[in-house]
Amino acid sequence: MQLIGWLVQASDFKNGIVSKNRLLWYGAAEEIRRLSHKPTCQNVPPTPHFPYAIPPGRFHDAEFASQALFAGLNVLGLYHDSILRKAALSQGKPAEETDGSPFNKYKAYWFSKSPVHKKISLLLSVISYTQVVLEMAVSKKLGKRAQWRLVFGVEFFKAALRLILLQLTNNRMLLSPNHLQRDVDPATLGHQPSAASPEVKTWIGKKTGLRHPLMQATIEINGAAKQAANGFTLDQKYNDVTDFLMSKVLTPEKLRKPEDTVSILNGLGKLGEVLYILRPLIYGKWDEICVAHSFIFTNSPCLTVLAIFKFGRYSWRPWLISLALESASQAAVSRSFTSPYGSTKSTMTGLEKVELSRRYHQMWFNLLRGRFYEQFTSRATHCIYMITASRPVLVAAALSVILLVSWLVSTSSTQVNWYTCHDGTTTKVDTANKAMDGTISRPTSVSNFNYFDMNQLNASAQDTHYNQHVLILTPFKEAARHIERYFENVNSLTYPHHLISLGFLVSDSQDGTIEKLQQHAQEVSKQQEPWQRFNRISIFQKDFDFVLSEEDRHDYNVQIKRREIMSKSRNYLLASALTEDTAWVLWLDGDVIEYPATLIEDLTSMDKDVIVPNCWWHSYNEEGGYDKNNWQETNESWAFQSTLKPTDVLVEGYEDVVLTRRKLMIDNRYPDGITDLMHTIPLDGVGGTCTLVKAQVHRDGAIFPPFPFQHQVETEGLAKMVKALGYEVWGLPNYLIFHII
Repeated sequence: MQLIGWLVQASDFKNGIVSKNRLLWYGAAEEIRRLSHKPTCQNVPPTPHFPYAIPPGRFHDAEFASQALFAGLNVLGLYHDSILRKAALSQGKPAEETDGSPFNKYKAYWFSKSPVHKKISLLLSVISYTQVVLEMAVSKKLGKRAQWRLVFGVEFFKAALRLILLQLTNNRMLLSPNHLQRDVDPATLGHQPSAASPEVKTWIGKKTGLRHPLMQATIEINGAAKQAANGFTLDQKYNDVTDFLMSKVLTPEKLRKPEDTVSILNGLGKLGEVLYILRPLIYGKWDEICVAHSFIFTNSPCLTVLAIFKFGRYSWRPWLISLALESASQAAVSRSFTSPYGSTKSTMTGLEKVELSRRYHQMWFNLLRGRFYEQFTSRATHCIYMITASRPVLVAAALSVILLVSWLVSTSSTQVNWYTCHDGTTTKVDTANKAMDGTISRPTSVSNFNYFDMNQLNASAQDTHYNQHVLILTPFKEAARHIERYFENVNSLTYPHHLISLGFLVSDSQDGTIEKLQQHAQEVSKQQEPWQRFNRISIFQKDFDFVLSEEDRHDYNVQIKRREIMSKSRNYLLASALTEDTAWVLWLDGDVIEYPATLIEDLTSMDKDVIVPNCWWHSYNEEGGYDKNNWQETNESWAFQSTLKPTDVLVEGYEDVVLTRRKLMIDNRYPDGITDLMHTIPLDGVGGTCTLVKAQVHRDGAIFPPFPFQHQVETEGLAKMVKALGYEVWGLPNYLIFHII
């Protein structure tokens, strides 16, 4: 019934007609159903799965009939999806609606760039859907020998087509599936805009001054209309308001060009991809469809093509060959993405992570079948079934014991220290027993001797031998509300966590910042997985008796005093947390709410003395520059400074008070039309929202001056001091992070 409904609706879309009610044949009349009840079209299955409700053995050749129906529906799904896409394009749907997912953007780019690529990809999809049916038919009519000849011929043909695709995409990883995924909501089709549409009302954003269309006053969540307090509406249905806001977040995947969402493979990576393409010729790994739905080869879906002919169908050698080839292919491709810091996934894009994860899980699934299945899996599963069939309590007890043991095993944790800084003394709070020692313990004699070769700590993107350690430093003040989001973001970093240390300095806070920070630090230190644990977490407390309300913190009249205190706070934190093993220092504000998980790899790979991304803010419908402390000097700004006294201090971002005539990086996104995400420009001043500094620069004397240094203090003074020491300061105008408004 549903199949016929889809056929009718597909025909209607093709002819430009959308009817809501149709009588359907096949024994009954029912109302035609929409293909999708959700606007998130990636969740719409391309084909129904009811054919597998046909139990084998109910009638003659039931397996063949079920597989043939499955193949037919999948091929029909390809045709139907192409009709939906054409219908969306004919109605003027924007590209972000027809190609919303990164996968579809990437595929659509190559389809439009190369018609040959499109034809080969669709042909591979059709072959993958129909291959099992053809093999079953040949096996039934001509015998097993003819079937294996067909298998070899088809796999050879598929490998040749995939090698052509590899060449057409300039040696990029081949993604699965080969065709575009359904990314069009059929419910949005058929509603043609009226020719005499009313005039669109607009409003002007207070922060940006940009004009936007005025929205309606309801938000539809979970299918129910809810009145919005802010007077806006959503055109689509979302689970909640957070779901809607997250859909507006700019991510690196959205900023990349389509062709840059999959990297070019070179050397070992290319060899691994070629090996992955050729592996079916050697061990004949069936496609996912064959593995999941082929009944005739249930006991041996990983049959070998060439190896089968030589060693036999039930030999261990084809299975071992398959394991060796898969492992070599996975290792070679993964190795090509290994960053200089040992993190396999650090340099991958989202599409590459998904594809490698799919290959990895598919490999282990296949290895449990074939000869291994006959020898071990089937016997083990049968044994477990016989033991647990009538003993559910025993199963529950066994699972409980396993979970308890796994929890007890994970006893190692990150070292968490909490210090309170006073004039002349440092109090260390032991977070294990909360005991406080008011003085520094001074040994009466030398009990050990340490030697550190600081020559080996020069941070470099090419230096892979010393496992470069990154220290993330964050000053907090009255920031309890930001701590949970802060740790969520830091935990998502892909840089190896055992090479990351966290340092915090809390000052003049009465909102529970210290207690909440200590709580989250303890939770992070007890992560179950070793790779989730940080090397060290240090919490320092130093009060400066400087109280300022949230409303006054950006007032121009308090900036000099505020930045003087901030300078001292950062210097306290730097001097207390910097250890001999640190190669990089990342200054990260606690109210930076969004940044890529690959932030550390991205910044360190530039190998700059000091480098900062472009810090912006955004709401769900507006965005703009935030950090005005990242800037370049101009001839006009130098001329203006020549008229100042040496003790005069400039504060950037207050054009209504003092016009410095500097060039701000927030106003210089896509300089000269350059859209490269990692394009760098030289800077003369930096902010502190997100700044990566080589530890060597700090050790050489670069601090945050609480006094006027070339007319600057704090982070801008740091940049001036860095350049005075002979180092360079750089910015990434196209690489965005986001600050809370």
